[in-house]
Amino acid sequence: MESSAITVFIIDDDPSIRKSLSLLLSSHGFETECYSCSEEFLSRLPIEGIGCILLDLQMDGINGLELQEKLSQHDKQLPIIFLSGQGNISSTVRALRAGAITFLEKPCLEDDLLKAITEALTISHKRATEREAWHTARQKLMSLSPRETEVLKLVITGMLNKQVAGELNIAEHTVKLHRQHITEKLGVKSVAEIVRMTQLSGLISIT
Repeated sequence: MESSAITVFIIDDDPSIRKSLSLLLSSHGFETECYSCSEEFLSRLPIEGIGCILLDLQMDGINGLELQEKLSQHDKQLPIIFLSGQGNISSTVRALRAGAITFLEKPCLEDDLLKAITEALTISHKRATEREAWHTARQKLMSLSPRETEVLKLVITGMLNKQVAGELNIAEHTVKLHRQHITEKLGVKSVAEIVRMTQLSGLISIT
């Protein structure tokens, strides 16, 4: 799937429900993919791009809650909307606590479904943007030389050039050159931006 694709994944063991949901969503301009069981969907992974899952609760094999738990282990988890005719309070609470967008009972109102999908896709888009920013930050930081990384680790603690030079036993002018290279490679202009990038990447701890 292309990274720009927006898809609603329908996972339900009832073929009539899969078909009706697919037709409904297609009429509203959504791309859909249908799966009859959790195992079939899992074999489709990994999934790129923006999307959400319409997930049945009770299915043979891996049920909806179990699939939700498995998907939570993936970095690129898609927002989940549960659709079930056999829901109960405990299942609903468990699903929502695990991060589901909502839990709708079959048959649900069209407006409620569309509202839930819109919310889920907004969340998916936000996650995709954050993932891309994380990936870009890590790539840029990993492009630094070992010495530049040493300088960066000291700079983000608030040290001045003179202090960094003393800590690394190098000339202050050399520190200035390293800082210039760091800002150029990272595409930033301030220490605050460097700090934000290191925090985002998770590669370098700030003490």
